[in-house]
Amino acid sequence: LQRRMRELGAEHPETQRARLDLAELYWLGGKPLDARSPAEEAWQALSAAPEAEPALLARAQSLFGAVLAEEGELEGAEELLQAGFDGALQASGAGAAETRAAGERLAQLFERTHRPAEALRVRGLLAPATAGD
Repeated sequence: LQRRMRELGAEHPETQRARLDLAELYWLGGKPLDARSPAEEAWQALSAAPEAEPALLARAQSLFGAVLAEEGELEGAEELLQAGFDGALQASGAGAAETRAAGERLAQLFERTHRPAEALRVRGLLAPATAGD
């Protein structure tokens, strides 16, 4: 991340991708609080960039939304998770791994907030994983 910031600049899409990779590593490693800063920074930068790659913005929205949900900020989390899922569906399609991840994060929030029908609806929009995913 530091190298990309030096070489490409703090706002470059590849720097934001590295921030999201770091946030995701923290998230997958069971450290959601450590994931907040890089996820939020990437989301802020990509949200402010009119030329942001739609799939990258969707990834940032979904990951930051998941972090907020983990912290109990459910209203803000739902807005971001929904935007991230919608953006991923539009940018990458229902079968993309990132779309499935965004959909699952949103479905988990719906389950957490006692809305199983909405969780089922979201999961129904996703294409099944293929052998190459």
